[in-house]
Amino acid sequence: MASSSVAAHVLMKKGKRGAAAYVHADCSNSAYPQHLNELLDLLLNPGKTIDDWETIDWCKWLIAGGRTPDEFASNEQAQHPKRARTNDTSEYAEHSDCLLVLDLFSPVLPQTGQLLDLSIKMDLIVTAVLRYDNATTCGLVWTANFVAYRCRTCGISPCMSLCAECFQKGNHDGHDFNMFRSQAGGACDCGDTNVMKETGFCERHGPKAQVNKLVAPNDLVCVAEAAMPRIVLRLIQHLRESSKSLVPDAYLVAIQEADQFLTMLHDFSAMGAAMRRVMNGALTNPQIYKHLTECQLEGSDYQRYMIQSQDVYKKAVNSLPSPEPPDEYKDCPSLQEQLVHTTFLEELVFWTVKFEFPQKMVCLLLNMLPDTDYKEALTQALVLHYSRISMMLERSTDPDTLSNRVVHVSVQLFSNESLAFRMAENLNLLHVMVISLKYMMGKILIQNTLHDLKVLHLSHHDTRCQDIFLSHRDTRCQVLHLSHHDTRCQDIFLSHRDTRCRDILLSHCDTCCWDLLLFHCVARCWVLPADLFPTPTHTTSETDADKNFHYVVDCGRQVMKEHCYWPLVSDLNNVLSHRPVAVKFMSDDNLLEMWFTFLAMFQGMNVNQREMTQHVEFEPNTYYAAFSAELEASAYPMWALVSHLTDSSSIDLTKRVLTSCLIALQDWLDAINFTHPHMNDSMQVSFHLPLHRYFSVFMCQAIKHQGLSLQEILPPRDVLTLIMMHPLRVQISLAPLGVSDEFMQPGQSMRDRRCRVL
Repeated sequence: MASSSVAAHVLMKKGKRGAAAYVHADCSNSAYPQHLNELLDLLLNPGKTIDDWETIDWCKWLIAGGRTPDEFASNEQAQHPKRARTNDTSEYAEHSDCLLVLDLFSPVLPQTGQLLDLSIKMDLIVTAVLRYDNATTCGLVWTANFVAYRCRTCGISPCMSLCAECFQKGNHDGHDFNMFRSQAGGACDCGDTNVMKETGFCERHGPKAQVNKLVAPNDLVCVAEAAMPRIVLRLIQHLRESSKSLVPDAYLVAIQEADQFLTMLHDFSAMGAAMRRVMNGALTNPQIYKHLTECQLEGSDYQRYMIQSQDVYKKAVNSLPSPEPPDEYKDCPSLQEQLVHTTFLEELVFWTVKFEFPQKMVCLLLNMLPDTDYKEALTQALVLHYSRISMMLERSTDPDTLSNRVVHVSVQLFSNESLAFRMAENLNLLHVMVISLKYMMGKILIQNTLHDLKVLHLSHHDTRCQDIFLSHRDTRCQVLHLSHHDTRCQDIFLSHRDTRCRDILLSHCDTCCWDLLLFHCVARCWVLPADLFPTPTHTTSETDADKNFHYVVDCGRQVMKEHCYWPLVSDLNNVLSHRPVAVKFMSDDNLLEMWFTFLAMFQGMNVNQREMTQHVEFEPNTYYAAFSAELEASAYPMWALVSHLTDSSSIDLTKRVLTSCLIALQDWLDAINFTHPHMNDSMQVSFHLPLHRYFSVFMCQAIKHQGLSLQEILPPRDVLTLIMMHPLRVQISLAPLGVSDEFMQPGQSMRDRRCRVL
């Protein structure tokens, strides 16, 4: 190692240009350039800070290969596909990718003497590198608030988008398109035949646009091919080291420290397809990853460092657990308890997830998507970590920003129909998505209170009325129960009978208890004889709770109020827009069972209690979280599935969905102990019945568009009667809202709920 260090120092004394030229010659003649590796050992030493300017500058010189502007000029002139050849230098400023390359190659341009003007520099650099940019897709990456276009006439995927330049140079006259401001970020899909039709491509992109492009000569990128794996390794080492810190938001500091290093990688990717292929090779080659992360230098300081680095990495991996999968899916690679990475790309995706999707790392990963092999590798890596993303969303302090970053990546990958289908086939993508959603919602479940009669027990200690105890279980209770141990005062019940007063039922009651009763009632109550009304059935809240073992999501938790589930359901809606994926979803009985189990968590949530005595002082906002969740996580996937059931050829799929939905409905009725079509809780209602909605929508689709008769798909009459009672209750509850003064007390939020339901 000492001799290698000496050799590297000697090489560096040649200067950056001389050393780069020497290394370039070595790389051109040897598959294992010794001098380059010795130099990189010194430059990329993990003991140095990653943002060292001198190191970054050396890397740029080495990648450039020591070329001079004259050598660039000797290459055959070629027109860059993104601009017309002209002497007007004002046009060059419009092309940010060219300016990035200019900045990258600035070290190899003359620093003194005759400085070339901007136009000549651009021609030299574009000629030398970008002339070999034969990418068939645009792939321009943008972040939030970027203005882009979407053409529904040309789009295959509903998530397709185009940059302004590609849209304006494409043929979209008379098309159904719109201009929009991106919320989460995106990338241009021009040229991607899996996302949009070829008729909408601009002249620069598509399979036919690059047929005459030249292939980059080997010596142009030979140094880059040898150096790029070491450069990527240095970034991985930095990310590993940063994970040891116990300081809050340490990952923000880590990314900030690596900002210049990441900028250099961005500049490399902006050079076009030739350099992106080099970077992709370094990121996706398992042999390179294994060789560089398992140091072979026995007894060296570097080997000891790499052993420690591996330990830190393993601890970081174990700190990001995965949801517990069902037994039948424990062998699924994307649901493994222990993550196993085989490439730099997979580990880089892990750190991207671990560090909550830093913007610069996200853009770096997306910049190389025009390479189809890389796109598939990135999609596989994301699916392998997908179940962990739900964990990050749940515990993030800024779930809104994290959600946008996640969707920024996933929407570019899952919009590709063939790619999404391969992920569903090979890595059980659909199962991973549903299991992740179930896990996220399963952690915020509470016992359902639908049909749970709240009971108040009144007791008081008096010389004539002993052991009477007042227990206020709920300020909006429906029933007050008076228990008394004296023979003169038994079984006293209070119940709501009218909007303005309570009717008091007295059974075997002595006048000595009237004052006590009236004390706990409103002043305008009337005391009525016991035989005027039938005696209510004696019911206790404990008995009702035992009978109702259904659990629903708590709409007051952060997951619901902050819409932490949004990226997961957005991705699910995206993949279900592809017919092959949707057919696979509806063909899998186990998957349908899991899906309806997930939907049952919303069935009967956010129970509304009718207030009869006083105005609600503080309006609850849980109704907004409840309606948003049902719309995004239930209704949108439902319509995505229904859109593929348009004729009789898909009758079997519709029947599968209806069968699974009916089973889920019957399980729910059993869980809430609703066994007969009689409701004695007229003061409460839930507007959220996603299982009923699925059953009715798919039934209508089968009858209207698939030729099935009502008799073929209706359940037995007794089951149908039970199923229809809750939707009927919703309709009855909605009818008086807004037209009767008696519903003034529930407040404006109840009227909002009525509008959302209707």
